Amino acid sequence: MRFRFSRATLGLVSLACILAGATGCSEEPIDGYLVPRSYVTAIDGAPDTLSLGGQSLVIDAWLGRDFMPTAPSDGRPLSAGVFLRTVTGDSVAVQPADPALFVIYGDEVWVVPAAMRRASAYAPRDGYDIFAGNGPKWGPYVFADVVGTFAADGATWTLAAHEVPIHRSE
Repeated sequence: MRFRFSRATLGLVSLACILAGATGCSEEPIDGYLVPRSYVTAIDGAPDTLSLGGQSLVIDAWLGRDFMPTAPSDGRPLSAGVFLRTVTGDSVAVQPADPALFVIYGDEVWVVPAAMRRASAYAPRDGYDIFAGNGPKWGPYVFADVVGTFAADGATWTLAAHEVPIHRSE
């Protein structure tokens, strides 16, 4: 799957990549990059509600690790899912593109380009699914913050979900 970043997101991710390479801060092979929290300040103050295109947008976030019997004994790496939706449940009017996720746990940030698709016609509400996998092996049973970025209407936007539990599937 090919990922595209907006210029602003590309700048954030490029800086994170350079710093990750320079510091050697990630020893496990993961998708994206694991960097110290102090290196990623552009997501500070990301709102939990965003007014765009005359609509109020929010994200619902889910984090999880797989510990099913077929998984390794220490579990599979972290997966992240975000659902971009309107507060009212109306159809999302903007066309988001170039998503990236920043998952913040303690002093570390998992920075990863994400895949996105419009929610199925059978979904209970309209919006966009944004997802990434093969992250660090944090948790389970701990909390992390999730910041999603996407491009729309010629700009890069951020939305946050705080205190998202990292679930364990068994």
